[in-house]
Amino acid sequence: MTGAPISHDVALTTRRPDVVLYRLDGWTGTVEPLTSCTRLDDGRIRLRISLAPGATTITTTTIEVEVATSLLNRLRVSDAPVFGVAKRQNPKTTVRPTIKPMSITPSIPVLQGRGGTVLSAEQEGLVLERPGEELTIPAGAIARVHAEARSVTVELRAPAGATPPIHRIEDVSEAAAVVFADAVNALLPERTEEVDGGALLVLRTFAKTRRQKFLRRLKWFVFGCLGGVVALCVTAGIAGVTGLAIAVVPIGAIATAGLGVGVYCVWTWNRERRLLRHGITVVASRADRPGAYLYTDSTGTTRVLSHWGVEPYVRASYDPQDPSDVLVPQAPFMRRLNITLGAFILFCGLNGAGLAIWMTVMTVLGEEL
Repeated sequence: MTGAPISHDVALTTRRPDVVLYRLDGWTGTVEPLTSCTRLDDGRIRLRISLAPGATTITTTTIEVEVATSLLNRLRVSDAPVFGVAKRQNPKTTVRPTIKPMSITPSIPVLQGRGGTVLSAEQEGLVLERPGEELTIPAGAIARVHAEARSVTVELRAPAGATPPIHRIEDVSEAAAVVFADAVNALLPERTEEVDGGALLVLRTFAKTRRQKFLRRLKWFVFGCLGGVVALCVTAGIAGVTGLAIAVVPIGAIATAGLGVGVYCVWTWNRERRLLRHGITVVASRADRPGAYLYTDSTGTTRVLSHWGVEPYVRASYDPQDPSDVLVPQAPFMRRLNITLGAFILFCGLNGAGLAIWMTVMTVLGEEL
C-alpha cells in the first residue's frame, strides 16, 4: 500500500460484439458509459482503469443495466440518490440507473408534531405525513432543512428568481429538530443546476374518496334491504302463512344481491362516463411498488393511483375539482357490457323486491296469490 494512484489496463472477454461497458459509482449510484475502450482482434475489450488511493469502481455491460434502465424510464424520478434509489428522472436527460447504497437513515430521528403530523427520513427522501395524506419529498427536491426552536422547515429547490416552496412541521422536540436538520443537510450534496423541487413531490391521499363513500352507502343500503326481507318474513309469520315466510327468504336474498350489484355497475359506469367527459385524462407511469402508478394533476402535484397491472403506462382520468377521484378507464366494449349487464341485474332485483312485497301485502290482506 503506497497511497499513490494506480492505473491498469484490463482486458475483458465478451460473447456479444455489441456489448457496451459502463462504470457504476457505488456511492452515488450513477452509471456512465466507458468511451476509452478498445476492441482487440480476438474479440476482447481492453480498458484502462485509474483509481485514487482507497477508491473502488464497478464495471458492467449493457445486459446488466438495460433492465434497470427500462424500469427507470417508466418513472419520472429524481436524479439525486442521496437517501436511496432515485424517484424521478427528467425525460430530457440521459437515463442513469441507480443502485441503492447502504441505508444511513436510522440515525435520523423521526419528528412528531402537532395534529398527528410526522416527518421522517426514508430511502426515497423525506416523508411528511399529515392526517389523510402522505407527501414524499425526494432528496433532489430539497434545498435545505431549517430548525427553528420547536419547528422544522423543509425548503425546496426553486429556479432563480422564484420563491422556494416550504413545508413545515411544528411543535416537535427542539433537540430532535436540530439533530434532524443537521443530519439531513449533511447528506445533501452541493448542486448548481436549477430544479423546481415542487414538481418532484409525490402526494398520496388516504382521505375517503367519492368511490369509498359510495361503497359505504351501498353497504348500508344492502343491509337495509336485508332488514326489509327479515321484516317481510316476520310479517308473513305473524299472519300465519309459514310457506310465504319461507318463500320470501330466497326471493328477498336474490333481489337484494341484484339490487346491490346492479346499483354498483350503474354507478361505476356513470362515474367513468362523467370523468371521461368532464375530467382530465393523463398518462400514469408505473411506480416502484406493485399496484401503484404515478400521475400529475393540473396543479403539478404528483399523485399515487392504485391500480393492479403490468403495463408500464396507463391512462388515468381524474376530477379537476377533486384530483384524488381517479380511475383507469375501461375499453369502450367493456363499458357497454357492464352497463348492459348492470341495468339488467338492477331490473331483475327491482322486480324481485316488488314480487316479495306484493306477495306479503296480498297475504296480509287475505287475498289469494
